[in-house]
Amino acid sequence: MLTTFAYSALKADLYHPCHEHAAAYFPEGRPDTDAALCAELSRLVYCPFEGSTTCRQHIVRVLEAIGFSQTYFFTDAATSIQGV
Repeated sequence: MLTTFAYSALKADLYHPCHEHAAAYFPEGRPDTDAALCAELSRLVYCPFEGSTTCRQHIVRVLEAIGFSQTYFFTDAATSIQGV
């Protein structure tokens, strides 16, 4: 089954998903498939939240729009692992 969704192939939207004009891939809420959800979550990995309140706010807004009610950010300095 092929599912289509709004998609921006602009390099800036793919490499810098937190810039102020980044495309919102799922403005209508949670995507219909787990694959599309995973694609959006994978794109958000590239938001540099560790140094930017704006990026954190963007991530929270996107996650709330697709149905996540709580967001936690973490950084483990010993292993350089970061996550949401």
